[in-house]
Amino acid sequence: MEASKEGGKNIIRLIADTQLVDTDKYDIFERGVLYYTAAEGYPGYLIMEDVDNGTKVRMAEVTQTGSIGGRLPINVGTATNRVVYARAYVVVMEKNGNSKTPEKRYSETISGSFESLGGGL
Repeated sequence: MEASKEGGKNIIRLIADTQLVDTDKYDIFERGVLYYTAAEGYPGYLIMEDVDNGTKVRMAEVTQTGSIGGRLPINVGTATNRVVYARAYVVVMEKNGNSKTPEKRYSETISGSFESLGGGL
């Protein structure tokens, strides 16, 4: 997670670098970032089931096809002290076809505001 001014906008860039270590067993089906912005802390866990379930959790899919994820810019406007909570996710499927059920994997949740990340410097 990093912050900077880009084109006069206050941007927090979420960095979701995901690597699948067991590529011989799984294929990446989907990957992306779950995030929530708030002046107060987020009371949940940032899981895919939170999206469109009465929360303000948003999901942005990363469409790169390599082993590394991507970057998601969030314009925080003038709310430079508002905290962004974020977590990368990957949905994988077994290659051998034993299971047709996607498996969800999550990173640790990280957080920061434009100010706390030094974006105004």
